[in-house]
Amino acid sequence: MNINVVDLARICRFTYGTVVRVPTDTDKLAYIAGLVDGEGCIDIHSHQSPRRQTKSYQLRLTISNTCPAPIEWLVRNVGGSVDGGRNSRQLCYNWNVLDVNAENLLRALLPFLVVKHDQAVIGLEIRALTGQKGVRVCNDIVLQRECVLNSLKTLKVVDTSIYIDVDTLLNADKPLNVPTNSTELAYFAGIFDGEGHLEYTKNISGPSFYTRLNVTNTDLRLMQWISQHFGGRVSIRSRVNLKWKPTYNWRVGGEKVFKLLLSIHSYSLIKQDRIKAILALNLCKLTEEQRVSLQQFCFTPTEYLLNDTVLTSSLIESLSLAGVNF
Repeated sequence: MNINVVDLARICRFTYGTVVRVPTDTDKLAYIAGLVDGEGCIDIHSHQSPRRQTKSYQLRLTISNTCPAPIEWLVRNVGGSVDGGRNSRQLCYNWNVLDVNAENLLRALLPFLVVKHDQAVIGLEIRALTGQKGVRVCNDIVLQRECVLNSLKTLKVVDTSIYIDVDTLLNADKPLNVPTNSTELAYFAGIFDGEGHLEYTKNISGPSFYTRLNVTNTDLRLMQWISQHFGGRVSIRSRVNLKWKPTYNWRVGGEKVFKLLLSIHSYSLIKQDRIKAILALNLCKLTEEQRVSLQQFCFTPTEYLLNDTVLTSSLIESLSLAGVNF
Protein backbone atom coordinates (compact mmCIF):
# COMPACT_ATOMS: atom_id res chain seq x y z
CA MET A 1 0.00 0.00 0.00
CA ASN A 2 1.54 3.29 -1.11
CA ILE A 3 0.19 6.20 0.93
CA ASN A 4 2.01 9.01 2.72
CA VAL A 5 1.28 10.73 6.00
CA VAL A 6 -0.19 13.84 4.37
CA ASP A 7 -2.65 11.82 2.29
CA LEU A 8 -3.64 9.73 5.30
CA ALA A 9 -4.16 12.81 7.48
CA ARG A 10 -6.30 14.35 4.73
CA ILE A 11 -8.44 11.20 4.53
CA CYS A 12 -8.94 11.32 8.28
CA ARG A 13 -9.69 15.02 8.56
CA PHE A 14 -12.11 15.46 5.69
CA THR A 15 -13.68 12.01 5.32
CA TYR A 16 -13.80 10.37 8.72
CA GLY A 17 -13.32 13.16 11.24
CA THR A 18 -11.73 12.77 14.65
CA VAL A 19 -14.69 11.33 16.64
CA VAL A 20 -13.97 7.74 17.61
CA ARG A 21 -16.53 5.11 16.69
CA VAL A 22 -16.01 2.40 19.32
CA PRO A 23 -16.61 -1.04 17.76
CA THR A 24 -19.14 -3.34 19.38
CA ASP A 25 -17.84 -6.56 17.86
CA THR A 26 -15.81 -8.53 20.44
CA ASP A 27 -13.29 -9.93 17.96
CA LYS A 28 -12.65 -6.47 16.49
CA LEU A 29 -12.03 -5.04 19.97
CA ALA A 30 -9.63 -7.91 20.73
CA TYR A 31 -7.85 -7.21 17.44
CA ILE A 32 -7.41 -3.52 18.30
CA ALA A 33 -6.19 -4.53 21.77
CA GLY A 34 -3.49 -6.60 20.06
CA LEU A 35 -2.43 -3.54 18.06
CA VAL A 36 -2.35 -1.42 21.23
CA ASP A 37 -0.32 -3.97 23.22
CA GLY A 38 2.08 -4.45 20.34
CA GLU A 39 2.48 -0.94 18.90
CA GLY A 40 0.49 1.35 21.20
CA CYS A 41 1.30 3.98 23.79
CA ILE A 42 -0.98 5.21 26.57
CA ASP A 43 0.17 8.56 27.86
CA ILE A 44 -0.97 11.50 29.99
CA HIS A 45 0.23 14.85 28.68
CA SER A 46 0.39 17.64 31.24
CA HIS A 47 0.52 21.31 30.31
CA GLN A 48 0.50 24.47 32.34
CA SER A 49 -0.57 27.66 30.65
CA PRO A 50 1.25 30.88 31.64
CA ARG A 51 -2.15 32.40 32.46
CA ARG A 52 -3.31 29.54 34.70
CA GLN A 53 -2.01 28.31 38.02
CA THR A 54 -3.14 24.69 37.57
CA LYS A 55 -2.09 22.15 34.98
CA SER A 56 -4.29 20.57 32.36
CA TYR A 57 -4.05 16.83 31.72
CA GLN A 58 -4.77 15.13 28.42
CA LEU A 59 -5.18 11.37 27.98
CA ARG A 60 -3.65 10.12 24.73
CA LEU A 61 -3.77 6.75 23.01
CA THR A 62 -1.30 6.40 20.13
CA ILE A 63 -0.51 3.52 17.79
CA SER A 64 2.63 3.92 15.66
CA ASN A 65 3.83 1.87 12.73
CA THR A 66 6.24 2.25 9.85
CA CYS A 67 3.64 0.57 7.63
CA PRO A 68 0.60 2.76 6.81
CA ALA A 69 -1.82 -0.16 6.41
CA PRO A 70 -2.74 -0.63 10.13
CA ILE A 71 -3.02 3.15 10.56
CA GLU A 72 -5.31 3.52 7.56
CA TRP A 73 -7.49 0.63 8.80
CA LEU A 74 -7.85 2.33 12.20
CA VAL A 75 -8.75 5.66 10.57
CA ARG A 76 -11.40 4.09 8.34
CA ASN A 77 -12.93 1.83 10.99
CA VAL A 78 -12.49 3.71 14.26
CA GLY A 79 -11.71 7.36 13.47
CA GLY A 80 -9.05 9.39 15.26
CA SER A 81 -6.34 11.62 13.84
CA VAL A 82 -3.09 10.90 12.03
CA ASP A 83 0.34 12.47 12.00
CA GLY A 84 3.80 11.24 11.24
CA GLY A 85 7.48 11.87 11.20
CA ARG A 86 10.81 10.23 10.65
CA ASN A 87 12.36 8.28 13.51
CA SER A 88 16.04 7.35 13.63
CA ARG A 89 15.63 4.90 10.77
CA GLN A 90 12.50 5.44 8.67
CA LEU A 91 9.14 7.17 8.26
CA CYS A 92 6.64 6.45 11.03
CA TYR A 93 2.84 6.85 10.98
CA ASN A 94 0.99 7.76 14.21
CA TRP A 95 -2.71 7.23 14.94
CA ASN A 96 -4.04 9.27 17.88
CA VAL A 97 -7.19 9.54 19.98
CA LEU A 98 -7.49 12.02 22.84
CA ASP A 99 -9.41 12.74 26.03
CA VAL A 100 -13.01 11.47 26.00
CA ASN A 101 -12.43 9.54 22.76
CA ALA A 102 -9.44 7.78 24.31
CA GLU A 103 -11.45 7.15 27.47
CA ASN A 104 -14.35 5.53 25.61
CA LEU A 105 -12.08 3.35 23.51
CA LEU A 106 -9.86 2.26 26.40
CA ARG A 107 -12.91 1.38 28.49
CA ALA A 108 -14.08 -0.93 25.70
CA LEU A 109 -10.58 -2.41 25.20
CA LEU A 110 -9.85 -2.93 28.90
CA PRO A 111 -11.07 -6.59 29.11
CA PHE A 112 -8.83 -7.54 26.16
CA LEU A 113 -5.58 -5.72 26.99
CA VAL A 114 -2.75 -7.82 28.40
CA VAL A 115 0.46 -5.78 28.46
CA LYS A 116 -1.05 -2.30 28.78
CA HIS A 117 -4.05 -3.18 30.97
CA ASP A 118 -2.65 -1.42 34.07
CA GLN A 119 -1.69 1.64 32.01
CA ALA A 120 -5.25 1.83 30.65
CA VAL A 121 -6.66 1.69 34.20
CA ILE A 122 -4.46 4.64 35.22
CA GLY A 123 -5.48 6.51 32.08
CA LEU A 124 -9.13 6.10 33.02
CA GLU A 125 -8.35 7.37 36.52
CA ILE A 126 -7.08 10.70 35.16
CA ARG A 127 -10.28 11.07 33.17
CA ALA A 128 -12.34 10.47 36.32
CA LEU A 129 -10.49 13.40 37.93
CA THR A 130 -11.21 15.73 35.01
CA GLY A 131 -13.55 18.55 35.93
CA GLN A 132 -15.61 20.93 33.86
CA LYS A 133 -13.78 23.22 31.50
CA GLY A 134 -13.13 26.64 33.02
CA VAL A 135 -14.01 25.53 36.58
CA ARG A 136 -11.14 25.66 39.04
CA VAL A 137 -10.60 22.49 41.06
CA CYS A 138 -9.51 22.13 44.67
CA ASN A 139 -5.94 21.34 45.69
CA ASP A 140 -6.79 17.75 46.64
CA ILE A 141 -7.85 17.02 43.05
CA VAL A 142 -4.67 18.65 41.75
CA LEU A 143 -2.55 16.42 43.99
CA GLN A 144 -4.50 13.33 42.93
CA ARG A 145 -3.95 14.15 39.25
CA GLU A 146 -0.21 14.56 39.77
CA CYS A 147 -0.12 11.28 41.70
CA VAL A 148 -1.87 9.46 38.83
CA LEU A 149 0.58 10.99 36.32
CA ASN A 150 3.57 9.83 38.37
CA SER A 151 2.04 6.37 38.75
CA LEU A 152 1.89 5.99 34.97
CA LYS A 153 5.48 7.19 34.57
CA THR A 154 6.65 4.72 37.22
CA LEU A 155 4.75 1.85 35.63
CA LYS A 156 6.44 2.48 32.28
CA VAL A 157 9.99 2.30 33.64
CA VAL A 158 9.52 -0.85 35.72
CA ASP A 159 11.63 -3.73 34.41
CA THR A 160 8.97 -6.37 33.79
CA SER A 161 11.58 -9.11 33.40
CA ILE A 162 11.96 -9.29 37.20
CA TYR A 163 8.52 -10.91 37.33
CA ILE A 164 9.32 -13.46 34.61
CA ASP A 165 11.62 -16.48 34.61
CA VAL A 166 13.59 -15.20 31.63
CA ASP A 167 15.94 -18.19 31.31
CA THR A 168 13.05 -20.66 31.22
CA LEU A 169 11.14 -18.56 28.68
CA LEU A 170 14.11 -18.11 26.34
CA ASN A 171 15.27 -21.72 26.48
CA ALA A 172 11.87 -23.32 25.98
CA ASP A 173 10.87 -24.59 22.55
CA LYS A 174 7.23 -25.44 23.07
CA PRO A 175 5.10 -27.34 20.55
CA LEU A 176 2.64 -25.19 18.65
CA ASN A 177 -0.75 -24.89 20.30
CA VAL A 178 -3.50 -23.14 18.34
CA PRO A 179 -6.34 -21.90 20.61
CA THR A 180 -9.94 -22.30 19.53
CA ASN A 181 -11.05 -19.16 21.37
CA SER A 182 -11.88 -16.52 18.76
CA THR A 183 -10.93 -13.66 21.11
CA GLU A 184 -7.41 -15.01 21.60
CA LEU A 185 -7.01 -15.57 17.85
CA ALA A 186 -8.23 -12.04 17.07
CA TYR A 187 -5.90 -10.57 19.71
CA PHE A 188 -2.93 -12.47 18.28
CA ALA A 189 -3.90 -11.36 14.75
CA GLY A 190 -3.72 -7.74 15.94
CA ILE A 191 -0.24 -8.35 17.34
CA PHE A 192 0.81 -10.12 14.13
CA ASP A 193 -0.53 -7.37 11.86
CA GLY A 194 1.36 -4.74 13.86
CA GLU A 195 4.55 -6.54 14.91
CA GLY A 196 4.64 -9.76 12.88
CA HIS A 197 6.57 -10.91 9.87
CA LEU A 198 5.87 -13.89 7.62
CA GLU A 199 8.98 -15.34 5.96
CA TYR A 200 9.08 -17.69 3.00
CA THR A 201 12.63 -18.56 2.03
CA LYS A 202 14.39 -21.30 0.16
CA ASN A 203 16.17 -23.93 2.24
CA ILE A 204 19.93 -23.77 1.86
CA SER A 205 20.20 -27.55 1.84
CA GLY A 206 17.69 -28.23 -0.93
CA PRO A 207 15.09 -26.97 -3.39
CA SER A 208 12.25 -26.82 -0.85
CA PHE A 209 10.96 -23.64 0.81
CA TYR A 210 10.68 -22.88 4.50
CA THR A 211 7.92 -20.84 6.16
CA ARG A 212 8.41 -19.00 9.44
CA LEU A 213 6.19 -16.64 11.43
CA ASN A 214 7.91 -14.08 13.69
CA VAL A 215 6.67 -11.51 16.20
CA THR A 216 9.19 -8.99 17.55
CA ASN A 217 8.70 -6.76 20.59
CA THR A 218 10.61 -5.17 23.45
CA ASP A 219 8.06 -6.21 26.12
CA LEU A 220 8.80 -9.61 27.59
CA ARG A 221 5.25 -9.93 28.94
CA LEU A 222 3.89 -10.00 25.41
CA MET A 223 6.36 -12.74 24.48
CA GLN A 224 5.33 -14.68 27.58
CA TRP A 225 1.63 -14.43 26.71
CA ILE A 226 2.21 -15.65 23.15
CA SER A 227 4.43 -18.50 24.37
CA GLN A 228 1.86 -19.60 26.96
CA HIS A 229 -1.07 -19.58 24.52
CA PHE A 230 0.57 -20.58 21.24
CA GLY A 231 3.83 -22.33 22.11
CA GLY A 232 6.80 -21.65 19.83
CA ARG A 233 10.24 -20.32 20.73
CA VAL A 234 11.31 -16.97 22.22
CA SER A 235 14.82 -15.61 21.71
CA ILE A 236 16.61 -12.34 22.41
CA ARG A 237 18.04 -10.40 19.49
CA SER A 238 21.45 -8.77 19.56
CA ARG A 239 21.34 -4.99 20.00
CA VAL A 240 22.97 -2.78 17.39
CA ASN A 241 22.90 0.09 19.87
CA LEU A 242 23.35 -0.66 23.59
CA LYS A 243 21.10 2.31 24.43
CA TRP A 244 18.12 0.52 22.89
CA LYS A 245 15.89 -1.77 24.90
CA PRO A 246 16.43 -5.53 24.53
CA THR A 247 14.33 -6.89 21.68
CA TYR A 248 12.70 -10.32 21.84
CA ASN A 249 11.58 -12.48 18.97
CA TRP A 250 8.89 -15.17 19.04
CA ARG A 251 8.85 -17.59 16.13
CA VAL A 252 7.29 -20.78 14.85
CA GLY A 253 8.19 -22.39 11.55
CA GLY A 254 7.96 -25.38 9.28
CA GLU A 255 4.86 -27.38 8.50
CA LYS A 256 3.28 -26.60 11.86
CA VAL A 257 2.96 -22.91 11.00
CA PHE A 258 0.23 -23.66 8.42
CA LYS A 259 -2.23 -24.69 11.12
CA LEU A 260 -1.72 -21.34 12.84
CA LEU A 261 -2.08 -19.40 9.58
CA LEU A 262 -5.32 -21.22 8.77
CA SER A 263 -6.67 -20.26 12.20
CA ILE A 264 -5.79 -16.56 12.14
CA HIS A 265 -6.25 -15.67 8.46
CA SER A 266 -9.90 -14.64 8.92
CA TYR A 267 -8.96 -12.36 11.86
CA SER A 268 -5.93 -10.75 10.22
CA LEU A 269 -7.12 -7.55 8.55
CA ILE A 270 -3.83 -6.19 7.22
CA LYS A 271 -1.80 -9.25 6.22
CA GLN A 272 -4.63 -11.54 5.14
CA ASP A 273 -3.61 -11.51 1.47
CA ARG A 274 -0.03 -12.37 2.40
CA ILE A 275 -1.26 -15.30 4.50
CA LYS A 276 -3.45 -16.53 1.67
CA ALA A 277 -0.59 -16.35 -0.80
CA ILE A 278 1.72 -18.31 1.51
CA LEU A 279 -0.97 -20.95 2.13
CA ALA A 280 -1.68 -21.21 -1.56
CA LEU A 281 1.99 -21.50 -2.41
CA ASN A 282 2.62 -24.19 0.19
CA LEU A 283 -0.56 -26.24 0.19
CA CYS A 284 -1.33 -26.30 -3.52
CA LYS A 285 0.34 -28.54 -6.04
CA LEU A 286 2.19 -26.18 -8.33
CA THR A 287 2.82 -26.99 -11.95
CA GLU A 288 6.41 -27.23 -13.12
CA GLU A 289 5.97 -23.98 -15.02
CA GLN A 290 4.86 -22.20 -11.85
CA ARG A 291 7.77 -23.65 -9.89
CA VAL A 292 10.27 -22.49 -12.51
CA SER A 293 8.72 -19.02 -12.58
CA LEU A 294 9.10 -18.76 -8.80
CA GLN A 295 12.75 -19.84 -8.64
CA GLN A 296 14.03 -16.33 -9.33
CA PHE A 297 11.81 -14.98 -6.55
CA CYS A 298 12.77 -17.60 -3.96
CA PHE A 299 13.51 -14.98 -1.29
CA THR A 300 10.46 -12.77 -1.89
CA PRO A 301 7.82 -15.02 -3.45
CA THR A 302 5.01 -13.46 -1.46
CA GLU A 303 5.58 -10.01 -2.92
CA TYR A 304 5.80 -11.60 -6.36
CA LEU A 305 2.53 -13.44 -5.87
CA LEU A 306 0.73 -10.38 -4.58
CA ASN A 307 1.90 -8.43 -7.63
CA ASP A 308 0.89 -11.24 -10.00
CA THR A 309 -2.87 -11.35 -9.48
CA VAL A 310 -3.38 -14.06 -12.10
CA LEU A 311 -0.97 -16.46 -10.46
CA THR A 312 -2.23 -15.61 -6.99
CA SER A 313 -5.86 -16.16 -8.01
CA SER A 314 -5.07 -19.50 -9.65
CA LEU A 315 -3.20 -20.71 -6.58
CA ILE A 316 -5.97 -19.67 -4.20
CA GLU A 317 -8.53 -21.28 -6.51
CA SER A 318 -6.51 -24.50 -6.41
CA LEU A 319 -6.41 -24.21 -2.63
CA SER A 320 -10.21 -23.92 -2.51
CA LEU A 321 -10.54 -26.99 -4.70
CA ALA A 322 -8.31 -28.82 -2.26
CA GLY A 323 -10.86 -28.09 0.48
CA VAL A 324 -9.33 -25.01 2.10
CA ASN A 325 -11.81 -22.17 1.74
CA PHE A 326 -11.43 -18.52 2.64
